[in-house]
Amino acid sequence: MKKLLITGSLPDSIKQKLEKLGLEISHYGVNDLVEPSKFKEAIEHTDIYISGGYEEGKAEIIEAARNLKLIAFLGVDAGHFIDLPACAKKQIKVCNTPGANAISVAEFTFGLMLDAQRRMTQCAVATMKPEQYSGYAYETSRTLHGKTIGLIGFGRIGQHLAKMAINGFNAKVLYNTQSGAKPDLEPPGAKFVSMDMLVSESDIISLHVPRHAGSMLSEEQFEKMKPGITIVNTCAAENCDPNALLAHLKKDKNAYCAFDGFYENPDEQSKSAIEELRKLFFTQFVVTPHVAWRTHESDLATLDMAVESIADMISGKSPRNLVG
Repeated sequence: MKKLLITGSLPDSIKQKLEKLGLEISHYGVNDLVEPSKFKEAIEHTDIYISGGYEEGKAEIIEAARNLKLIAFLGVDAGHFIDLPACAKKQIKVCNTPGANAISVAEFTFGLMLDAQRRMTQCAVATMKPEQYSGYAYETSRTLHGKTIGLIGFGRIGQHLAKMAINGFNAKVLYNTQSGAKPDLEPPGAKFVSMDMLVSESDIISLHVPRHAGSMLSEEQFEKMKPGITIVNTCAAENCDPNALLAHLKKDKNAYCAFDGFYENPDEQSKSAIEELRKLFFTQFVVTPHVAWRTHESDLATLDMAVESIADMISGKSPRNLVG
């Protein structure tokens, strides 16, 4: 009987599907294997690993996995949590779950846009903690309806977001991708433009690129933005240069940022700026702990895709959604 290690949630419906595949299941919570020694012990005799927690599959972990043949990563950013070269060296296949959480992320992105435009977090915190924010005075906020929204990246999340913006808020949508226009995927009302046009004409800019794309907003681009720009980022915080962002927020006191996730492991040149950005919470910055993807529905969708890949391997087929 093959052994399966899974971290994160395990709904009964998914557990039953895995058991039907003849798997012996070991289940841990999202934080249970963060300690490398515990992770090594748990994965040593595992054949299949479903990665849904916050543990990191570094080279030393992969090396300790004697029998591992497949890793099913719940999401698309497998390379951030799993050492892919180490897997390739041991001929361990890695698959992901593209698109399974796209609607959840798009919805959350709109929540951040509305929060930034209407200052919902400011109002809530000032109402519940009046002694801490006694000098707070509500200022007239801005609507989202009819605004120009610029999307940097136009994958599944960006496409869902464009439809929501146009159909729900009568917004104008501009988008830019490094791979060029995607006319077959554009809803009526969305338009591919240059990066310069996007940053100069948008009222709201939303980032939807992979972590490895690096910083997409530089000091030069911030200089071209409209006064009072709103920046929304539900990918990696590192996709927005913290030094350039801080300089712009200091210059434009009406600009506002809403991020899902904050900067991780900053280099020496960025540490000071990142600490200064923390101090702008409430006045110009709201941050959530990278949970845009996490809903009951997306959990089931990602796990279902993982089960399909595992079933492929067990039946002798090549697992679907392989990475690399």
